[in-house]
Amino acid sequence: MINAKVESASAAPAAETIMIRTVGIISRPRREDIARVVPPLMEWLRAHGVEVVCDSETAECIGALAGQTRKREDLPGLSDLLIVLGGDG
Repeated sequence: MINAKVESASAAPAAETIMIRTVGIISRPRREDIARVVPPLMEWLRAHGVEVVCDSETAECIGALAGQTRKREDLPGLSDLLIVLGGDG
């Protein structure tokens, strides 16, 4: 579990601490560097008590290490935080 402080974008300087229990990982399909980057990221998250869920495209790149997989469109509703890797820029 990771503690994260979330600050409001409004004028009032209110901050709230939330617990990140589940992280979703979405990656650009079939990028060869995904298989190098995602497993250590997942290992670090799990070592900190976070449940990790990958989209099925990411799971295809990393194989058995993926653990839980879900459809890409389902991850936002299942995750406290989404990590998106391998975009255009």
